[in-house]
Amino acid sequence: MTVEDIKKAFPFEVVIQKDKSINGWFARVPSIHACHTQADTLPELLEHLKEVLALCQEVARDGLLDNSRTSESIGKSYAKAGSRHAI
Repeated sequence: MTVEDIKKAFPFEVVIQKDKSINGWFARVPSIHACHTQADTLPELLEHLKEVLALCQEVARDGLLDNSRTSESIGKSYAKAGSRHAI
């Protein structure tokens, strides 16, 4: 698995960086407030990204996130991309 594989798995921008301080990987989705994660390996990072996206969507849906567009933004992005991008 490569960084490009992970970026292609999502219909929105994902920033991925090698983090030397944790000897692993860090990822964030700039368009979604508080959507970031880290992992030791790239496959693990992909799973963590799926989890954090689901959590951000749930929190936004419940009105607990000060970004009312988060849930709608995630849903629309996945809908545009089709079912191959479903969480």
